[in-house]
Formats: sequence, C-alpha cells, structure tokens
Amino acid sequence: MTIAGMAFSGLWNPQTNGTQVIASINGLIYSGGKTQSYGLAQTMTVQNAWTAPAAQLALRPTRGPAARRGLSYFRMMGFVRMDGTEVLSRADVLARTEAHVRQAMTGEGSGHDWWHVHRVRQTALRLAREEGADAYVVELAALLHDIADHKFHGGDETAGPRAARAWLEPLGVEPEVTGHVASIIAALSFKGAGVNTPMETPEGRVVQDADRLDALGAVGIARTFAYGGSRGREMHDPGVAPEAHGSFAAYKASTGPTINHFHEKLLLLRERMNTASARRIAEGRHRFMERFLARFHAEWEGQDGMEDDGDD
Repeated sequence: MTIAGMAFSGLWNPQTNGTQVIASINGLIYSGGKTQSYGLAQTMTVQNAWTAPAAQLALRPTRGPAARRGLSYFRMMGFVRMDGTEVLSRADVLARTEAHVRQAMTGEGSGHDWWHVHRVRQTALRLAREEGADAYVVELAALLHDIADHKFHGGDETAGPRAARAWLEPLGVEPEVTGHVASIIAALSFKGAGVNTPMETPEGRVVQDADRLDALGAVGIARTFAYGGSRGREMHDPGVAPEAHGSFAAYKASTGPTINHFHEKLLLLRERMNTASARRIAEGRHRFMERFLARFHAEWEGQDGMEDDGDD
C-alpha cells in the first residue's frame, strides 16, 4: 500500500481491537483518516483495520534519526508488529538479555560465568561514561560477549557473533546495533602475544578493555586457576617454558601449565588497553599479579620466610 507514492509499513494496537493502524513513512508516523499529533509522531485511526491492506504489512526497519524516534514512539505506546511480536523498549531488551545470559551462564565453573559477565558490564559502563561511548551498545555487547565463547564451542570463532545475532534479531533490536554488537564480540578475544586485535569503535574498545581488566588482579588470578583446573592443567611445571604464540591457532592449541598463562597473556594486557581509563585501573592490578607471582615462586622453592617480604 502507498500514500502519495511512498510505501509504508504498519503496526496495530491490540487495545483498540486492531482498529488503530500506524504506518511509518520516511521516518514519520501516519495512517488513514484524521491526523493527530503526538510529539514527534502522528497517528490516525482506520476502522476495520484488520481487514485493510495495511493490516497485512509487517513492520519494516526504517533509517535515520526521525525513523528511530518513530520506532521509539511505537515502543512507548505498547504497539505490536503484525506478526504479534512486541516492539520492545531498549530497557526491555536489556532486561531480557540479562535474564537470558544469567540463566545460560549461572553456575559455570571455569571463571566464564554470569558473575564474570556482571563485572565486565559494570566496568564497561563505567568506562563508557568516561570515554563517551554509546552505553546501549556497550551494555548489550558486555552482556553477550561470552554467550558462546569459542573455548567452549570447539574453537569456533563465529559461534559468539552468531549467538548474539540469534538473540537480538527476534527482539527487534535495530540492525545497526545488532551488527555493531556482533562485530565487537567477533573481535574481542585475546589471540596470542604476536597477534594484534584492534577495535574499530569506541564501544568495542571499552568492552574489550573491561573484559581484559577482569583477567587482571585478584579476580584475574582466581579465574586463571579456575579455568586451568576446569581443563585439567597442571598449576606449574618449571620445565615447561611459556610461549609467545604467533597465531590464534597456536594460542588456542596451547595446553601449558596455568602459571604460564600469566606470561603468555595476563602480564601483556596492561600495555594493550585501549583507553586511558582502563590503563589506570590495569596498572594496580598488574602490580598485584607481579607480587603474587613472586610469592608463588618463592613458596614453590620453599624460600618464603627466609627474609622479610612485607607480608604476614
């Protein structure tokens, strides 16, 4: 159906028994008959709309700021698409995504559980405020960044972005947001000492920093041993030297002792933070790990307590 030669797409409001049909045309909101103004949106009422041609149309994503404002109006007023699915607000999308991730990841024992996601989200939102990144994209990417980690999906690097798209698209999240979130997840992981992993957007840089910060400090140490234990790895073998992996394939294939992971990844992260805010946080966490490793190796050789190291 067209108005003045312009194709449009429709929504209906179930509270009016389908008699109120809304159409989005070039980012404005119309239907047939009397026009009423609702801020940025305009609506009109069509009688017996469920049998009208407009009722057969599905909501088609529109583009540009005006179109996004129009879609926000739909969500605010509680409309649904012609196929019966809701038009969710961003708050609804975030709430459903949190519940989805919490259910999927609660109780995971390798350090990649719901509480890891929670910490990454909290840190990412803090960094987003300081760095001026889009908080909605940041929060979605942080929530979904480990929903299908390659480490638990046979090394498949596409599993995470695919799972994010499969979750966000049915919720009606804007295609540009879904694509942005998926691209962040695809590029997020550390891939080896010799592999560069740049992030192209402020949102990607913030989420990557937040994820890497959770690999440092006291929590990072705990997570490292949790993951090593889940994989049946030795804590330490002085005869097995750390490796500087030159490719992601070599990094993924590594099965070295857990202590080696500090040298192969964790102690490298401070210098690989994207943002000034993250670098400040990483500095203290990095020093804590250095002190831990010094103490670990002293105890390993039975040399602790031979001189005052400042610890009780």
